[in-house]
Amino acid sequence: MEDMGHIYLNDLVSRSLFGKIPYGGGEFIMHNLIHDMAQLVAGCHKVEKIPYIGLLVRLRHLNIDDTSLKEMPPGIGKLINLQTLHKFAVAIGGGLRELGKLNQLHGRLFIVSGLENVTEVDDAAEAQLCKKENLDGLNLKWGTCTDEVDDKTRIDVVEKLRPHTSIKRCELDGYMGSRFPSWLGDSSFTNMEDLELKKCHKCVCLPPLGQLSSLKSLLVEDMDGIKEEKWVHPSVNYKAFSILETLDMYNCPSLQGNLTSSFAFSYNAENRRIEKYGKAYWSIAQFHLPQLTRGWFT
Repeated sequence: MEDMGHIYLNDLVSRSLFGKIPYGGGEFIMHNLIHDMAQLVAGCHKVEKIPYIGLLVRLRHLNIDDTSLKEMPPGIGKLINLQTLHKFAVAIGGGLRELGKLNQLHGRLFIVSGLENVTEVDDAAEAQLCKKENLDGLNLKWGTCTDEVDDKTRIDVVEKLRPHTSIKRCELDGYMGSRFPSWLGDSSFTNMEDLELKKCHKCVCLPPLGQLSSLKSLLVEDMDGIKEEKWVHPSVNYKAFSILETLDMYNCPSLQGNLTSSFAFSYNAENRRIEKYGKAYWSIAQFHLPQLTRGWFT
């Protein structure tokens, strides 16, 4: 039992959670930061700020999902061994560059708020999302945008937030640029299975989503600026959306064009559905998709 205790203690020391007291005769002390964080965790949903954590260089997992953080703790960019960080908040003035060296991140990264605060394109570029090959999902969320950021900057910022092609799921929510980034719909994203586009009110054209060969689920919601769809690129038209299982479209009243001709669904799947809400309404027969077993229409 004593040997096991030593193993656990050494593990805590190796993770910088405890430190040995110099000349303390084998005594250990909890790091001040850990003490502060332990007190914060007791009421974590109220936490809006965390002190400097740059000394925890061996930290691998940081869960701040249930906090009310408005910005990331100082020094987070130094945690180069961090693997789990689901939530990232951008402060007024930026802070995305703190992600730059966190290339060991795994799973899904939610940039949950503050992207509207990014006014410097270099801040987005230095986040280096394209180097985070262990991420399999990326959620980008914008809050209320002001006219302080011009359209070109908004477009350039989201261009620099291009993720690694390893991602399987992606969401853009509240983006207010007039054009989607060129990487969205790029055929190099061969693992992309799930894509959601929400409240991107100023975009007038959809990206060539038919080039995403592994896409299974697509949601387009509250896109009142979309006037025409460019679902596919001519060179891939014959195989576009060949394994798409779910297409959900809500509140796209200005959407125009011939949707049917853009889809070449396979015929071996069940429980396909199309939900179309907007100015134009179609019946299942108009889609010529006999594999559909359910449909919801207004």
